[in-house]
Amino acid sequence: MADHAAGLQFFIVKGGGEGFLDGSYAGKDASRMIVLGGSTTASSTAPMTFVFDDNDLLIAFDKAGKFVSSALLRRPLSIANAAPIVWTEDTANKVYDAWDNSPVSMYKNTFFGPRSRYHGVDYIGLGVDVSQGFYAKNIARIDMHKKEVTNGCIFIVDESSPPWSDTAALNIFEPQFTKDIQAGLAQTPARALEPCICSTCGLPGSEIREATAVDLGNHWSLETR
Repeated sequence: MADHAAGLQFFIVKGGGEGFLDGSYAGKDASRMIVLGGSTTASSTAPMTFVFDDNDLLIAFDKAGKFVSSALLRRPLSIANAAPIVWTEDTANKVYDAWDNSPVSMYKNTFFGPRSRYHGVDYIGLGVDVSQGFYAKNIARIDMHKKEVTNGCIFIVDESSPPWSDTAALNIFEPQFTKDIQAGLAQTPARALEPCICSTCGLPGSEIREATAVDLGNHWSLETR
């Protein structure tokens, strides 16, 4: 961590969430949590199985090295179902590992929100751009945002998050981590959309982070031993 960075400094501590997990994880492998049911962004009705890694910690510091905020992450390793929407552990890890030492931006996604044909929720997303171009080339569009539905995006965990069944409350909710990052911004993230076909979700008009997003700083990955 630098004490004279150009912007915010984001760290993901892989395996660093153990001390922050609640009692429901006792006797379980938090890095491989199997969840039956649930929804993807396309609201598939097919039976599906999610495997999540709940054991990573996201931490942010300001450019002087002062602590800003932290949160647990819930990262989908795989999503398997009978529909064409499938997220594999190989792709999940390739994208995640590529984030090390890459720029971070914040944007607002309203494409799947309550005013859309998907009747979902708006969210403020944290995007990480990598030299391999996973996002720009439409190979895998994976960001971090509040817990809702996912095709592979990573959830920023907040105990106050409303359930998916209460989309009205969830729509206006943002995790404390996101609020803490926003509090230090002079500019508010704008809506960034560009028509496309997303290879991850197969939906037209999926979110693309354009110049309207707000650049925040850099991200680094750390591993516990």
